[in-house]
Amino acid sequence: MQDKERVHEALITFSDFIYAIVFVAIVQKVFDDVLNNTDVSLLEKWSKLLLLVAIFYFLTWDWILGRILTLRNPYKGYTTFFLELLIAGFAYGAASAAINGNVIFLLHFSCILFFGAMWARRVERHITEKKDLQELCMIQTLQFIGMLITLIFFIWWCLFVGLVINDKLIAIVVIGGWSFILVYEMMVPRYPGVLAGPGALFLQRSDVRTIRRFLKEKLV
Repeated sequence: MQDKERVHEALITFSDFIYAIVFVAIVQKVFDDVLNNTDVSLLEKWSKLLLLVAIFYFLTWDWILGRILTLRNPYKGYTTFFLELLIAGFAYGAASAAINGNVIFLLHFSCILFFGAMWARRVERHITEKKDLQELCMIQTLQFIGMLITLIFFIWWCLFVGLVINDKLIAIVVIGGWSFILVYEMMVPRYPGVLAGPGALFLQRSDVRTIRRFLKEKLV
């Protein structure tokens, strides 16, 4: 194995280790501060748990797709690697703020989307698999738009509602996050099998293709 390949393998291993720590810390915090918290009502627990499941799924979905792209397009420098670590930090910040009932988790999410777009831009510059070019361009577009929408909504919510999380916000975040993933899956050509990564929850690939054909017929 060449030195370059060994360094690349070591960087991926370290990045995955950091993400593993973040995911374990999130799960532990959910059990300690939500499920085992006797000061919170059962309804409030389930509402918060729904939000956290949605957040955790998005973070996992985002990490898996990013890792698949990195394996096909190895690091050419250290910028991509450090962006991954930065995104991992904001991922923990988003989950932690949501657990604490603070709407600032939306600000963390806007940072995840922004730096995710930067990450995709960096990978695109040193792309190895040309098949991934469309997906990387789509990541930049969708995540930048998602960042703007999330940031504007965060500012609006803080001004007119406050820093609290209520059931309406949870419903908006869950539906909005699911819709974001669905749009991504419809607009990006997928590899077969596990290389496609996880899709929109509760929908199979065939369902996504059916929705895409239906919308195309209606819009054309």
